[in-house]
Amino acid sequence: MTAVFEPGTSFEAYDLADRYRVGAGPVLLTGIQAIARMLVEQRALDQRRGLRTGTFISGYPGSPLGGLDQLLLGLPKEMADADITVVPGLNEELAATAVWGSQSAVTLDSERYDGVTGVWYGKGPGVDRALDAMRHANMYGAHPTGGMLMLVGDDPAAKSSTVPAVSERTLASLGIPVLFPRNASEIVEYGMEGIALSRASGCVVALKIVADVADGAWVVNPEIGVLDPVTPKTQWEGVPYTYEPTKIELFPDRIVGAEAKLYGPRMNVVKAYAAENRLNRIEVKAPNAKVGIIASGSCYDSMRQGLKDLG
Repeated sequence: MTAVFEPGTSFEAYDLADRYRVGAGPVLLTGIQAIARMLVEQRALDQRRGLRTGTFISGYPGSPLGGLDQLLLGLPKEMADADITVVPGLNEELAATAVWGSQSAVTLDSERYDGVTGVWYGKGPGVDRALDAMRHANMYGAHPTGGMLMLVGDDPAAKSSTVPAVSERTLASLGIPVLFPRNASEIVEYGMEGIALSRASGCVVALKIVADVADGAWVVNPEIGVLDPVTPKTQWEGVPYTYEPTKIELFPDRIVGAEAKLYGPRMNVVKAYAAENRLNRIEVKAPNAKVGIIASGSCYDSMRQGLKDLG
């Protein structure tokens, strides 16, 4: 087919890397590519709020997130412009330990940054290897202007894994909240919400990305990163509560006290944040409904399609 254009027609130069730039769109993004877009949109959100932040990302490659490290390292200008440092881990636990270290006030370059956002990535079996660092990070808390996000590549159908990976129960046992995006737009949205939730509560927050979402592709609109997460005002035992990290001190009463904070006021912040920012939504409000169906992530699309097929 031959395209014919009128004389004088002008075209804007198009760069494939535009899809990783703030406000670009409509653009086609895979689930993996949406992670890169989420990172640059998060930096832009922080700048709009007057925060000086950087991002440190480390993990271990493996399907369904295989290729994420190569994608990010292949975008040196975009990563540098957004102050994102990518350091592939030797293994999952060393990467998790490094990401936890990015949350320490001791290591923070306070002259340059108000906080550093730490991001870990790995597949389901890699979560098992990273649990010790994540357990400690979650109990003692992320930096309130940094935050920790886990990108968990789950493979429930064992498409490319030795076991069917479903990480929610493992993460829940550590008190780690899980968000489950079902497409590229939700990866950007929930990734940014997860970072805000981590800062508000101190919790490590996981983003569950299944193989179908990582490998899929969707059109993303330019306003995808225009979010305004709200930090809820909460009380605990009748007193206004504001999260602060807990120092690691090897005294039994203080260790138990850190656990009590996690499952008390900090988990209360998680629930309040989810309600305030409508992380759980009623999509179909049928009049006089007597039965409710709850589905998360990609399971929601399958459930809706099933009901459609049934008429």
